[in-house]
Amino acid sequence: MPDLSRYASVEPVQGFAGNETFRLRTEAGETLYYKSGAEAAMAAEAWACGRARQAGVLTPEVVETGPGYLIERAVAGEPSSSEGVLEQAGAQLRLLHEVAGEGFGFLHEGLSADWVSVFREPLDELGVLAGIVDDELVRRLRALRFPDGLAEVEPRLLHGDLHPRHIYAEGNQLSGFIDWGDVAFGDPLFDLGRFSRAGPGATEALLRGYGIGRTDSLERLLVFYRTIWAVKVMLWEHAAGGTWYSGHLEAIAADLPLLEVN
Repeated sequence: MPDLSRYASVEPVQGFAGNETFRLRTEAGETLYYKSGAEAAMAAEAWACGRARQAGVLTPEVVETGPGYLIERAVAGEPSSSEGVLEQAGAQLRLLHEVAGEGFGFLHEGLSADWVSVFREPLDELGVLAGIVDDELVRRLRALRFPDGLAEVEPRLLHGDLHPRHIYAEGNQLSGFIDWGDVAFGDPLFDLGRFSRAGPGATEALLRGYGIGRTDSLERLLVFYRTIWAVKVMLWEHAAGGTWYSGHLEAIAADLPLLEVN
């Protein structure tokens, strides 16, 4: 851990159960964030911020890294879900998704050779959530039919945890995306699927900026991706010793009927 005593103030910030985050303020009034956690996750986040910035995406500037930690400058503004900002965010995602990769999955876990295995693995691991996810829900999740075309996906750089709280703006101007700890390579529509948990209005604005329209097949794919994402996050939460499952379980229960329709 670096010496944080050089900062004028150090304040804890609530975050994921497996990480520690502190807000740092310098004597000159600049705000930065210190994050610590698994070494692979911190390295992945630092790399992703740098690579996305090279592609023209607004990300935090990482100013210091070390084993299991990073320090980054704060992104100006505050979280925004206004239509105009979300449209700008959609256009920025296009830039991010132009960055190609050589494997699939979340960087902090290591990459796989194919995209389908990224989703089969969390479904196979549902047994570790016994007592949290009931047996009937496990059965229904494992019986899901995967959407067509996943085997043909080309790996592209993903934020991995895109939602309105991670999209910042100053007024009506997008200022950046924060929290890149779940950066991944895979189908660009995965980012849109995870974001769709924000609701139809916000999703419509993001898709408009991204430049695609909603169709029945797209809608099913977005629901599939956000469902698998929720399973994945619960597994991470369990591994980190966290307890936040209820919101994900409610979302999965609401979405499964949409995926089970023939």
